[in-house]
Amino acid sequence: YIEKIKDDRPYKKCIGCNRGCIENVIRCTPATCIFNPTVGHEKEFSEKIQQLKSKKRKKILVAGAGPSGLTAAKYFAEAGSYVTVITKDAILGGSMNYAAKAPHKDTIFWNIDAMAAEAEAAGAKILLNTPVSREFINEYKADLVLLCCGTEEIIPPIPGVEKPHVITLRQICNMNPDQLRILMSKNICMVGGGASGLEIAHFMLENQKILKESREFLDVFNPEYIKNQFEVAGKLTIIDVLPKLGADLGAKRWITMKELKRYPINMLPGTKAVTIHDGYVEAEHDNKRQMIPADVVVLAAGCRPAQQDLINWMKVNNITFDILGDCRGDHKQSIMEATLDAYKLIMNQ
Repeated sequence: YIEKIKDDRPYKKCIGCNRGCIENVIRCTPATCIFNPTVGHEKEFSEKIQQLKSKKRKKILVAGAGPSGLTAAKYFAEAGSYVTVITKDAILGGSMNYAAKAPHKDTIFWNIDAMAAEAEAAGAKILLNTPVSREFINEYKADLVLLCCGTEEIIPPIPGVEKPHVITLRQICNMNPDQLRILMSKNICMVGGGASGLEIAHFMLENQKILKESREFLDVFNPEYIKNQFEVAGKLTIIDVLPKLGADLGAKRWITMKELKRYPINMLPGTKAVTIHDGYVEAEHDNKRQMIPADVVVLAAGCRPAQQDLINWMKVNNITFDILGDCRGDHKQSIMEATLDAYKLIMNQ
């Protein structure tokens, strides 16, 4: 770290997630870092890189520029491979750009730039606005294709889900401040109370400057009964079929829940969306129906791996490939698992 500062080289910052370090220490397992899986394995990682450098250089195609793609590109380039990273997006980072929207997580944007700079400094070539396709794979003729294409949002089969007032979390992340302000003036029902849903809900609330600053004032200078009467024009309700909201937030759940409870919102665990109507969501809790006001419905039902058709095509055509990160679909979708996939792959070469 000190050497990077001295040489004015890019470096990754701590985002305070506690996942790889504090949570692992509490579990009595080796500490690591979600952005640097080589922590604690520096010696064997360095030896592996030197070993691979002595072998024939490979041609690697990395499809996707999220955490697994950028990390794998850096490792393989350091090992002497010819590496090209392609992404359909106009910016780097993949799903990290959505994760960085959550309050106090903007450091992720810094780390995206640092990860890209490290990959390019190691020799990787990065191409934006370049989607992975059968034609590109055939033309590139890679020794190894790494699919790091992330996920696509799940649209749950709820009657009425096709209505125009139904949007997704990623659509909210792409809104500008004026669009967010208009959105938050309405009654909103968020269907899904997992980590992503709660963090984006927090992002939506934190972006309402008047509400945020007024709530902070009321927290200090007014009793609870007055504070609870202070609300914006719209109302946010979060529902989830599970009995506990944010169960996948880990050690940070209590912080996120504490922050959300500072705002005038309804959180309804154990509640299922039955039908989406114009102006309200028909829901069910304890076998009882209720109508939740909803000018806008936000889907937060999670994500599933992308590019399954392409994966099947590569299998049929005997193309050598590996799947990393959220695209795998067989482990938790997070930055830590994504970068760890890249580390395990290079160590097994």
